[in-house]
Amino acid sequence: MTIISRLCKDVFALVVAVLFTVLMVAGLADQGKNLFPAMLAFAAMVPVVGSAAVAIKRDWDNRDHHLSI
Repeated sequence: MTIISRLCKDVFALVVAVLFTVLMVAGLADQGKNLFPAMLAFAAMVPVVGSAAVAIKRDWDNRDHHLSI
């Protein structure tokens, strides 16, 4: 798999994770009456978003390494 395709896949995964988090938190917020489920959903999605961001960083660093060889 090429570097560009891995970067595109990782960026797509990050966008999907952030979009899913926003929609899930907005749906659970229930117009501000009870924010605990929304905060819990957000906390559960933080590792998913972080993992996608770390994958992008790792692929970006590998791109620099492969270009310098």
